[in-house]
Amino acid sequence: ETQGMIPGDFTDPASARLYRELCGPPHYLFDYGRARFIVLDTETLTDTIGPEQFEWLERQLEGAGERIVFVFLHQPLFPVNGAVGGSLDRNPEDRDQLHRLFVKHRGKIKGVFHGHEHLYHFAERDGVPYYITGGAGSNLYVPPEIGGFHHWLLVQVETNNVAVTLKKVGATNAPLQAPRRIAPGVVLESWENGLFWY
Repeated sequence: ETQGMIPGDFTDPASARLYRELCGPPHYLFDYGRARFIVLDTETLTDTIGPEQFEWLERQLEGAGERIVFVFLHQPLFPVNGAVGGSLDRNPEDRDQLHRLFVKHRGKIKGVFHGHEHLYHFAERDGVPYYITGGAGSNLYVPPEIGGFHHWLLVQVETNNVAVTLKKVGATNAPLQAPRRIAPGVVLESWENGLFWY
């Protein structure tokens, strides 16, 4: 059953309880074709997913069979900027246990996607691809050179091959255009390419 939401908007047991009432369990999975999508809850407990959710995750990875797997968490295991010391890295024993589980299943895990930090970052650790993709629209707090730009990721799956493409949104390096008259209904830009005046 797909709940269609990724937890990240609750910060304590009370808000998690409200989330469950309105949306369902804060950690869940769904299978689509040859892929398994696993959403983990990094918000209900402080700095960990906890033993119960860890055991559930182990069973879901073991039971994935030949499926490829994508994992989604709000807090990163290995933050790189403003969330260092304020993410799953605050509890290194639990974080490392989770990383070891991902390494054990690295043949099927094609991406671990995080938010929390308002930037883009990619790192492969021990064969596990980790993406921080928190630049979908919130305020950015690092320069573009180190991931501070609005973006989204296009993930394309063909059998067991997965391609993840970074799509930047915002300013372009195109030369300025001369002023021109625009007819009603003409689209000058799209959400994918950003705004020409940005």
